[in-house]
Order: sequence, then C-alpha cells, then structure tokens
Amino acid sequence: MPCMRKDNKLLTMRTLLLMIMIAFCISACEKGGEQPTADIYGKWELHRQYGGLLGKDSIYAAGNGNIYQFNSGNTYKHFTNGTADAQGVFVIKKYGTQPDQPVNHILFDNHTDGDPINIDGNKLSIGTTVTDGQISEYQRTGN
Repeated sequence: MPCMRKDNKLLTMRTLLLMIMIAFCISACEKGGEQPTADIYGKWELHRQYGGLLGKDSIYAAGNGNIYQFNSGNTYKHFTNGTADAQGVFVIKKYGTQPDQPVNHILFDNHTDGDPINIDGNKLSIGTTVTDGQISEYQRTGN
C-alpha cells in the first residue's frame, strides 16, 4: 500500500502540473487582451489624412493644433485647432483572425469598438481604408 500512495501523489502532482501548463498556454494565447501602451505616450500632431469614399488625401502643416496627447494612466486629450474638444481614457487591445498577424486597436472612453492603430517610430496611424474608411497619420511632437 505505501507504494501505491506514493504513485498516487506522483500522478496527482503530474496532473496538477499539466493543468497549470494548460492554463498558462490558454491565457498567453488569449485574443483581445490589453496591450502595453508606453509607445503611444506623448503628444502627436495630425500630419495627413487619406482614404474615405472619395479617396481624399490631405496634408497638414506643422503647428496646425490638431493634437492627441496620450498620458500614462491611459488618459488622453484631443485638440482641434488648438482647442481641447475631448478627453477621457483609452486602451489598446490586440485583435486578429490569424495569431501571427494581430492588429492593435485603440478604444476610447470604454467603447467596445475601436480603430486600428500602428506606431512606427515617430509616426502614429489611426484608422483603416477598408470599407471606405479613413486613416489619420500623426507625428510625435513631444512628451
């Protein structure tokens, strides 16, 4: 009997370890999780907008006052022509139909739908041209 108890403990420990490994793998692969946002922190000024139904392409001069200010604590302020017109909270979530090609989305003020975003150095793109959408490109102007 003592050997059987030892084998049962070993089997129980193996089962527990297997269950922990499975839980870890599932949580690591979960889609739609919040993503780190440190790359977005700072001030971003609108530089270009393109796409849409008419295929419009507009370039904006530096100093135009159309700005997103993203702060630690995941808060933001938006300015149009230098005047604050929106503020609140944001979150970045990763979505995707293929695990090797997820897309980051930014969701403002606890909305469940967001816009695709991409940060490439000092360039931030928000939006998509899919289904006649529009992309807004911002340049980093400060912290």
